[in-house]
Amino acid sequence: MSPTNSKKPGALNVCGYEDVSNSTTLWKISNPFLDATPFVTNLCSAILLIQLLFLLFHRLPRFFSELITGLLMGPMVLGANALFSEYTHPVRQTGATETLTNLGVIYYMFLVGLQMDLTTIRRIRKGAWGNALFGILLPLGMGAVSNGKTRAFILPTLAFILFCWFVLRPVLSQIIDKDSLKGGNYSDLCIYSILTGVVVCGFITDACGSHSMIGAFMFGLIIPDGELGMMIMEKLEDFVPGIMLPAFFVLTGTRCNILDMFYNINPFAVLGILVLACLAKIISGFLVAMYYGMPVREGVALGVLMNAKGVLALIILNVGRDIKAVDNQPFAIMVMTILLMTILVKPIPLWACKTTKHFRKYKLRTLQESKPNSELRILACIHTTRNLSGILNLLELSNSTEKSPICVFAACLVGLSGRTNAMLIVHDENRNSSGQNYPPARGRSDADQIISTLENYERRNQSMSFLPLTVVSPYTSMHEDIHNLAEDKRVTFILIPFHKQSGAEGMQQENSSIRLVNQNLLTKAPCSVGIFLDRGLSLKIYNEGSHRREKLNFAMFYTGGHDDREALTYACRMAGSLNVSLKVVRFLPGKEAIEMMDMEEEVEGENQRFVDDMYLNELRFMTMCNPSVTWVDKSVNSGDEIIIAAKDLADEYDLYIVGRGQGMIKPFALGLSEWSNCEELGPLGDALSTSDFAQHASILVVQQHSVSTTKNKGMPQHQEKAGLETWKSPLSSRDLLNIVNHRKKTDEEDD
Repeated sequence: MSPTNSKKPGALNVCGYEDVSNSTTLWKISNPFLDATPFVTNLCSAILLIQLLFLLFHRLPRFFSELITGLLMGPMVLGANALFSEYTHPVRQTGATETLTNLGVIYYMFLVGLQMDLTTIRRIRKGAWGNALFGILLPLGMGAVSNGKTRAFILPTLAFILFCWFVLRPVLSQIIDKDSLKGGNYSDLCIYSILTGVVVCGFITDACGSHSMIGAFMFGLIIPDGELGMMIMEKLEDFVPGIMLPAFFVLTGTRCNILDMFYNINPFAVLGILVLACLAKIISGFLVAMYYGMPVREGVALGVLMNAKGVLALIILNVGRDIKAVDNQPFAIMVMTILLMTILVKPIPLWACKTTKHFRKYKLRTLQESKPNSELRILACIHTTRNLSGILNLLELSNSTEKSPICVFAACLVGLSGRTNAMLIVHDENRNSSGQNYPPARGRSDADQIISTLENYERRNQSMSFLPLTVVSPYTSMHEDIHNLAEDKRVTFILIPFHKQSGAEGMQQENSSIRLVNQNLLTKAPCSVGIFLDRGLSLKIYNEGSHRREKLNFAMFYTGGHDDREALTYACRMAGSLNVSLKVVRFLPGKEAIEMMDMEEEVEGENQRFVDDMYLNELRFMTMCNPSVTWVDKSVNSGDEIIIAAKDLADEYDLYIVGRGQGMIKPFALGLSEWSNCEELGPLGDALSTSDFAQHASILVVQQHSVSTTKNKGMPQHQEKAGLETWKSPLSSRDLLNIVNHRKKTDEEDD
């Protein structure tokens, strides 16, 4: 190579010489392998190395593995090897690498615009809008004026953006709407035309003097949300980040030489620059968090998250190097700063949110372990308006009092669709009623009605408080959001609707998405869970005009185990309501059932029965002055006899309360398993849901959160060694008389 003089002062042109053969034979002077495969070898090596590093550093963001791959393939490590450099990225192949890089950047920014949900931006308040716009436009204007290119690219680029938004966007919407009316089957020609339009828009903004990624981003932003956008994302989501972007990281790595950082500068000064570059936004975010009264740890985590950088920062940094605004030394320092920020983005927030001690205490949160005169926190999950009335009436019958109030976190669950991002929306009293707080996939028809109903209900019930929430999440991971919300709010009980809705002609078609959420939540819930099958409980309460029925008949079927104890605890609380009459039916194993069990099962059954006897005896003593609570003991030998006995005891019950069946003895479980179609309800709950005598009654199935660390000092030591699950009844305090027997006092006053 030899330098030649350039017309521009200070510029240097480099020419490369290549031997060319005019021979028509198969043998040539140059190696055909070097001409055809370096580009492919370079790309394949980068993709393989990214995957290996991501497996090794899976706890860090994928961006870290991608950036490290670029640095490893740069001049400091693998690029220093002449053989590797010759067969992966020779100088003559730089043009092909840069071309793929530019295409990858363009389509990446197109995907960013395509996935952006503008409804979240509309909810930003005016103060935040002003702060953001001022922070962007002022530096942009100052930089443009300092370069003397204000008229050169600002005005044409701005004109193109306005053209896209006010002209091209409506035209695209009309074209796509016409295709959707024809059945929504978009042809490949339509999709590939849009992909071609990405390059065209990028070319236009590049011709205007700005970067091509602006045009690609704007074109993605104006694509209407819907099936077409989903189809395009499905075609590009794997190809662009997995195939095209690795070339961008390789190009960044070849431009970054770590030794350039220390050229004519003190190493400690370089270290100071890196630290200050990372701490600037961390400190500012921390100070703002302290100003608004956030905890110290959360303030640090917020600063680190605000300080995080990604692919866009590297893109802008490479653009700055291309226009010679940044030379090699600042470029290397900034790349290493971004790498350091990426390393810090996960461990520090995890440290800030570390709640190990809190979580250990949280594992004890069950109805059975709750203190009697404490606030009961319930997370009520609502999918549609059809779930609303039944859950509200069940909550009203849960006996909220001044000494033991109920705080309900009502979560309106919305399945993620389109370009809507997963989010948690907290609705306060001053929320905007225009409906913009809700994602477009749900609209005002359901979400607004649910939130308004909850707020009106709270005004009528002073002893029960409501916090309306909207959870937008994919159904496959919605249980994780419910889990995190329950853990964050320290709720004791999660109430979820059954995945089948009751209609005039029996069960309607089931919702498989809701069933998936219920199944995952039962497996991973951090507290007790109740599945509510509503069959018109609200109609039975309000069917006599403005006057309520004097009594609602509830039945609790007790077969033994910690789930049944949890269900009975909730039934006991509901029995304190003025409208409820409770009958507790305990099914005891008969002689034949005991003979069916082996020695180990018999010992385990006796231990379980001892715990149940202690619990039930204390409960009977506490409710012996309450005429609305009655007790029945019934000996049965199988699950079939349980159903027959339940049918004989049927007396137009409005609600059946049962445990999910964990801890049930084997003879009962074997007989009821034949009835089981829905594991979420447990054997007894599923049998009741399909029985004729209970077809008009609602069913509540309760699962207790497993408590392995509970200790009861009052239980003899030999019983703990026998493997018993220890417990502490909430009825052991006399203060619960204010909940259970306050009806008796009220009746006496009325007399």
